[in-house]
Amino acid sequence: MARARTWTDERYALMEELRKKRRKWKEIGQIIGVSGALCCKKYLEHKAKIRIAERRKQLDALGPRKPPPASLPASAASDQPQRYFSDIDADLRTRIARQGLTAGVFGDPPPGRSALDQRGQR
Repeated sequence: MARARTWTDERYALMEELRKKRRKWKEIGQIIGVSGALCCKKYLEHKAKIRIAERRKQLDALGPRKPPPASLPASAASDQPQRYFSDIDADLRTRIARQGLTAGVFGDPPPGRSALDQRGQR
């Protein structure tokens, strides 16, 4: 098989025509001069590029996107104070000190409270 270097529109059109005729990728590859797997890959890549281009045209026709709102509405403000990473770190440190590293990081229940511990008490 001669190795094809470039993939032209004619080649993609030929692949599409042969696929419509229900030809197998191996047969299409023999006609074009490459492997069937490469034909399949190139065909699917080409179809994806066409779909993306069509979708971009549809989105461009809709016009520019609206910018996000500058601030949240007053109803979205919560009554609870905001938590910051330092608060979360402090919570994590206390869990690790109380339960150990693995249980503190992964959120395991305290000793005696897991389903396995309760099953062993029966």
